[in-house]
Amino acid sequence: MEVWLSLRVEAAWPKERILRAYCAHAPFGGNVVGLEAASWRWYGKRSQDLSWGEAALLAAIPNAPARLRPQGDTARLRARRDWILSRLQVAGDIDSMEAQLARSEPLPQTPHALPQIAPHVVELFQARGAQKRWHSELDADLQAQVAQLAKEQVQDLRGQGIRGVAVVVAQLREGAPPAIRSWIGGVGGTGSDAWQVDLALAPRSPGSTVKPFLYGLLLDQGLVLPRQWIFDVPTRFGDFRPANASGKFEGLVAADQALARSLNVPWVRELRLLGVEPFQDLLVRSGMWHLFRPAQDYGLALALGAGEASLVELVGMYAGLANEGVAKAMDLGATQDGSLLRVGGPPQGGGATGSLEAAHRAFLAAMNGPGREERFLSPGAAWLTLKALRIGGRIEEEAAWKAFAAGRPVAWKTGTSFGHRDAWTIGITPGWVVGVGGQSPRRWQAPALGAPASGPLDVSDSAAFAPGWPGAGKAAPIDSFYQVIQLDSARTFQVDAACHPLDQQVRETLLVAPVGSGSYYRETYPGRLPSLPPVRPDCHAVARQASMEVLLPEANTVLTLPIDLSGEPERMVVELRHGTGPSPSGAFGWTGPGDGDPVSQLVGPPGSWIPRLGLHR
Repeated sequence: MEVWLSLRVEAAWPKERILRAYCAHAPFGGNVVGLEAASWRWYGKRSQDLSWGEAALLAAIPNAPARLRPQGDTARLRARRDWILSRLQVAGDIDSMEAQLARSEPLPQTPHALPQIAPHVVELFQARGAQKRWHSELDADLQAQVAQLAKEQVQDLRGQGIRGVAVVVAQLREGAPPAIRSWIGGVGGTGSDAWQVDLALAPRSPGSTVKPFLYGLLLDQGLVLPRQWIFDVPTRFGDFRPANASGKFEGLVAADQALARSLNVPWVRELRLLGVEPFQDLLVRSGMWHLFRPAQDYGLALALGAGEASLVELVGMYAGLANEGVAKAMDLGATQDGSLLRVGGPPQGGGATGSLEAAHRAFLAAMNGPGREERFLSPGAAWLTLKALRIGGRIEEEAAWKAFAAGRPVAWKTGTSFGHRDAWTIGITPGWVVGVGGQSPRRWQAPALGAPASGPLDVSDSAAFAPGWPGAGKAAPIDSFYQVIQLDSARTFQVDAACHPLDQQVRETLLVAPVGSGSYYRETYPGRLPSLPPVRPDCHAVARQASMEVLLPEANTVLTLPIDLSGEPERMVVELRHGTGPSPSGAFGWTGPGDGDPVSQLVGPPGSWIPRLGLHR
């Protein structure tokens, strides 16, 4: 039978392929199979780096692997090696000096530990063809450096509850898909088993890392401009009341600053205007595979990271952002016969639905395919988004990034998951995307938020970002907070043509904020918001600004008040703001549902009230 199989192989395969197959499957004693494994096991190096003496010794072992090995019959092994060297000398492959030096080489004494440079990537390759020879896109030197940095970082974070850190580094290439140069699936501290799980593939809550994609979509839809004011005030949508990480409100904030400082409330409000479905569709087209629920299930919390994504997905999405808004699958490895392993990219047909497990299986299965590419943002929106993520002032708010304040041009975004069990940092330069994820089995015991929790890792270059793209956000409405005001010549009062001559009027454009948001803004930034001059008493036609504003509940809100154990309805909480700050203590009128009803009394701030059934204003 063996002779018949040998003849078939001899007839079907060329000599080079037969030799390659033999080297890959030859036994080298114990559980060592294959020349490459034996080379690492006995000499700690690649097979192409072996000397003549080392190669001859390994060539001798498969003849009797149970006996002819360094820990077996060393005398017979040495004699067999020297015989092979003599044959090489006779054949003219080596000269007498090379043969003599090779014979003088000592036999290896103890086996080397097999390298564990990228164990999680090896597992991916094995799952897609254990008998194939894969060539990864990893950079061995970079992989070792990043692994060392990750080990140091996770040791510093153990006191904050972080038990594992994952890192993925992708290099951007012009005209080609991004290439993954480093993949640290999991590095744990002392006594941790985090390395056994590939945290880079684990779907987790992405937190605020999705906000830049909402910002870019709003730019493309013409709903915001980078310096346009948006609201940051107390907001409630049914049972959902978003809050900023600081617990404070700023009233008004520029859109790019709201993204740079990762505020929560403004983006939830903007998503309500945009709609959840368009945002979810954009996230999927940018390469987010694990959004398996319908948009209404995620709701407005999608702006804050509801749903799941893996670290490698986020790196791919940000690589698309750096690629002028075009998402592509990232190259991880290939075989000589043309098999590819590509990670991420836009899902085919919108991805899997039904369960997180089904979505994850689809994500892993797609690695066997060629990958897709798709534009999800315009070049202008992508560029403006990266520009907002490079705003330097926010670096000073997080101590871990102070060293980067005057460094290379890095756009970056942090995020924390619900429950503070995951911390993310994504850094983008013109040539690289670095993703760092820290994970904990429980809520952190210390405020390890964003960049302080997940690192920085300096993998970047010095090239400048591409020049700005005109046109992004050009359809955005004129900022309604800026108003043209007619003043008298002394700029003391507001006037109009009915009470003051036109040739004696002065026109000024002022920022006129609504009462509620303006009061919060004045508290946060005293002296920045200009005061609106009063209307001259005799100018009755000039519109007067309200002195108070009800922020909660919002206009056109329908409330259902539950009945407590006493049989009485619960009280409704009302937030009322005065033009110069919080409402002063005292009673304020609130009209009832009927014209003849007495005025209810509301005490602030904040106040509570039991309204009667009907409409109120």
